[in-house]
Amino acid sequence: MVRLISTIVRELVDNKLSNIFPPNLKGACAITSYILFLSLRKNGFNSKFVIGKYLGLDHCWVELNKSIIDLTATQFCCFNKINVFKINDIRYTAIKRRINKKDFIDWYLYQNPFNFSIKWKNNLPSNVFFAK
Repeated sequence: MVRLISTIVRELVDNKLSNIFPPNLKGACAITSYILFLSLRKNGFNSKFVIGKYLGLDHCWVELNKSIIDLTATQFCCFNKINVFKINDIRYTAIKRRINKKDFIDWYLYQNPFNFSIKWKNNLPSNVFFAK
């Protein structure tokens, strides 16, 4: 189920936000991770939306069951569209695991996940668009 939800989220962002983000989803880590986090929560998974660093660069991802799920690692290297790593992967450094709107106040307009609107159908995202 987690893989299915991850696939749906990645395809949604690829298709609906291609006018904002490049194909490797550089800059889309927050909105992509936020949609994944909400989707997993709506389907009964105790996921965490994380702000941190990937090799020293600002980044967001989702943690679930001692794993990192990173749907935008494609911006850093030749990864698959859905990447799952062990929680102790040395490339990742978590800074904050309890996220709220004010954590993104200084983020670039399109990188702030709270500037997007998400539509839902059967606890899965069906559409996403920039709403600010």
